[in-house]
Amino acid sequence: MSGQLKKNRGFRRFLLRGIEKVTPPVGGLSLAYNVLKQAAVDQQRRAVILQ
Repeated sequence: MSGQLKKNRGFRRFLLRGIEKVTPPVGGLSLAYNVLKQAAVDQQRRAVILQ
């Protein structure tokens, strides 16, 4: 996942330092990544069903 965020989404640096401060933004990015991934899977399933 981190490679996907770095390359495809452009998240290479954070303005904060320290694991305690960086954890919430990474959690939000992880959530967004998983929602987008699930939406793509759902869209593919709908396309197969409609055929």
